[in-house]
Amino acid sequence: MHPARAAGLGPSRKSQPVEYGLHLKRNQTHIRPCNSWAGVEIDAQLVGMFEIAREHCVRMQFNASEVHYPDEAGGIIDGYRAEVNRQRAGLGLTVFVGLKVSGHSAESSANIERALLSIPAVVSCYLVSGTDDFLVEAVVPDLAGYEQFLIGQILSIPLVVEARSTFAIRTVLSRGPLPLDHWR
Repeated sequence: MHPARAAGLGPSRKSQPVEYGLHLKRNQTHIRPCNSWAGVEIDAQLVGMFEIAREHCVRMQFNASEVHYPDEAGGIIDGYRAEVNRQRAGLGLTVFVGLKVSGHSAESSANIERALLSIPAVVSCYLVSGTDDFLVEAVVPDLAGYEQFLIGQILSIPLVVEARSTFAIRTVLSRGPLPLDHWR
């Protein structure tokens, strides 16, 4: 009997590899975990290619040597995050704000970027070409929250001379898969 079994405990569950090919050494890319519990570890030296399957059967195959930890240079993964439902978190209004600024220089752009990054409601921000200089996506609870965001934070940034807002009526897609076909 396992020593931990006497206390009502057992050994931790481990993933059991299931071989889908005829020979383990010849078909290493077909090894899949039978019970992954918390996750799957992929050893790039053992597996040459792996496939990520998302809901709705969207699949992408990657060369394991091209995917690294977020802190490693050269990898395509920048980080990991949890997706929070904006409505359930009390952030029911998504707004896109186009900003025009005066004084185009590297220093003024860096100052504006720092100011925008310090605003918690800003979830994405882009330096753009066209009629606007910056495009900001922000989430706020409601119109009163938007008014505080616009007047109290956005328009108080030095060099911002105009802000044009577009409100999202409904989100159709906000976290779609990236088109990584060029990696093949």
